[in-house]
Amino acid sequence: MKFGICFSAQEALESEMFGADYLELNALSVNNLTDEEFACLKGRIERGEIRTYSCNGLVDPDCRLTGEGVDFDAIRAYSERVFNRLAQLGVTMLVFGSSKAKHVPEGFPFEKAWEQLKQVGEIFSDCAAKHGQTIAIEPLSYNEVNIINTLGDAAEYSRLVNKENYKILADFYHVDNNKEDFATFETYKDLLVHTHIATSGDRCMPQDEKDWEFFAKCIGTLKKIGYQGNISFEGKRNEGNAGVSEMIARMRQIYAEV
Repeated sequence: MKFGICFSAQEALESEMFGADYLELNALSVNNLTDEEFACLKGRIERGEIRTYSCNGLVDPDCRLTGEGVDFDAIRAYSERVFNRLAQLGVTMLVFGSSKAKHVPEGFPFEKAWEQLKQVGEIFSDCAAKHGQTIAIEPLSYNEVNIINTLGDAAEYSRLVNKENYKILADFYHVDNNKEDFATFETYKDLLVHTHIATSGDRCMPQDEKDWEFFAKCIGTLKKIGYQGNISFEGKRNEGNAGVSEMIARMRQIYAEV
């Protein structure tokens, strides 16, 4: 297992690695880079100053994926541009959470929303396949979005799109927030390709032993099911990134010991 940290593209222009194996970039922030900034970030990666693997924040919140007025041509154009930029930065794992973009408007039929998301998934899959990229569907908390909330929902969506590169992600913050039983990881282990972690409740770095017990439970669950993917810390970091290197080192230690 490799351990990563979620950073914006702007942060990655100057960031160090903090002992992580890779940085998980925010896709929208990559899209918003000027050509000059993008060239600088690409140069840092090519020189080996930083390493990348995955991204989150895949879709602009203003880009509607469900509801009235969904523009599939615009979604394809956005995907082709952003996925290509990400590929140039070495990003091969694309996390699709994007709560605001896919939230189903009040009164809109959920059956139709699922049909729209199926078409969106086909677009994403086709664009990603051109670059050897995988889509990881991220189920989110009930208080953030009203569709695709559980690992089971994500698995259903993956099977609906039915593409080889359309799999699922588990974010332990959301899993815990939704009070899902960690035993369900065994059920969906064959679809699980990426994971996120942060503390339960406040979604930050571990501050005490109770937090570290939660991290150990999460990492132990992955090891138990034979998970072969990576895990990214996605949460609030301490001011000045204090303690990030120590957090990554302790996560590795936990993985070795559980």
